[in-house]
This record gives sequence, C-alpha cells and structure tokens, in this order.
Amino acid sequence: MTGPARKKNIIARYSMKKINCVLLVDDDGATNFINYRIVKQLDITEEIHTEFNGEKALNYIQYYAERHDNHGPELILLDLKMPVLDGYEFMEYLRLKKFSNKDKMSVLVLSSGGGKDDMERLLRHNVRYIAKPLTAECLTEALGIKHCL
Repeated sequence: MTGPARKKNIIARYSMKKINCVLLVDDDGATNFINYRIVKQLDITEEIHTEFNGEKALNYIQYYAERHDNHGPELILLDLKMPVLDGYEFMEYLRLKKFSNKDKMSVLVLSSGGGKDDMERLLRHNVRYIAKPLTAECLTEALGIKHCL
C-alpha cells in the first residue's frame, strides 16, 4: 500500500475517536471543494457539511444541534472574509451559543490574509490559524496527529 491510501490507513490507525461533524465555511466554492476532499481523504469524520457565509453556518449549527442532543460540530474550518457575516462576526455569535459539547468544538481559521491585526484578533478569540491553501499535513498537524504522516 502506497501514497494516499497508506496515509489514510496510518492516520485512521493513530487517530482517536472520529470528529462528529466537520463544518467548512468559505464563500469560495472551489476552496470548499478542495477542503472537503482533504477532510474526506483523512477519514476523520463521517459527516462533512459546507456553507458559504457565517450566517448560513450558524443556522446549520443550530439545525445540527437540534438533531444531536444540543451538540455542535466539533471542527469548524472558517474563512475570515465572507459576505453577510464574516468570520469574526461568526465567532462572536458562536461564543454566545450554548452547546453541551462546546468544550470539544474547535474553530480553525483558514485565510489567505494573515496580517498582524488579524493575528491579534484571532489570539483574542483563542482560535488557531492555517494559511490557505489547506493541506492534509497542515490539518493533521493542527489536529495533533502530525506524528502519523
């Protein structure tokens, strides 16, 4: 076994319990498609959902929680610059929501613009940042399974 199949097998073997749901939030369809493929390849969840702005993402989280004992998606890959409700506004609204698994919910910001102001704001929100484009290696490192690659 070589290549992607081997990598998937190694990650699955070392990973802990799968993430309940990964929510991809980006206004660019191509970026969502690529990120979907990476998450699918890593086999870290059975459920992947995409939304194109922060408002739709918040609506989906509420919908998801209503059907899963008030649990929200455990991983949210979030773009900062989006129409309707940007990433910062999304994080503010999410902070106010009450979910029974809030301590397990993680936001990873994916953005091409990582200026000093952005970094300071992200530190205040206590979220991690990954520069676009997302790669399997960057995501596994952010999730703490770097040693598996």
